[in-house]
Amino acid sequence: MEPKVFFDIDGVIRRLDIAVFGKPTKVWDERGPDGKGIVEIVSSNPEIILKARKTKYCGVLYDFQPVNFLTVQPPSWRPQTEIWLKQNLPGLEYQVKYAQNSSDKLKSLNNGQVLVEDCPNFQDFSQIILVDRPYNRTAKAPRRVKSPEELLDLLNRI
Repeated sequence: MEPKVFFDIDGVIRRLDIAVFGKPTKVWDERGPDGKGIVEIVSSNPEIILKARKTKYCGVLYDFQPVNFLTVQPPSWRPQTEIWLKQNLPGLEYQVKYAQNSSDKLKSLNNGQVLVEDCPNFQDFSQIILVDRPYNRTAKAPRRVKSPEELLDLLNRI
């Protein structure tokens, strides 16, 4: 049976922004004082991934096992992402599918499938459940959640 729900990793269950900048980001492509963004900073030091905190949404994952992650991660990040998942989500059954970019994520979803996501840059949000963050508040997503309880309730109705 095909899964109905996929979860993004960064911004949904892992706070990479806090590990990189020491605080939650307010804009999608936050830059440090040196002008570098998260991708450049983490790509030059993938070990930063292991310092990232879990989000408040991690507990929801255990109700949807096996969990299907659909994420964009450069190849150099993937070993640390696998370690992070094992260390931070003990006992969770999961599979990870890596996409090239956000549009690839949408293309990989079949009819009736949804993606729990934080990215504000989709052309179509009809299959997205947007986890509310300051950087995505202008996105016109019909389904937006602000708490694990809201996410769980919404997913149980799908």
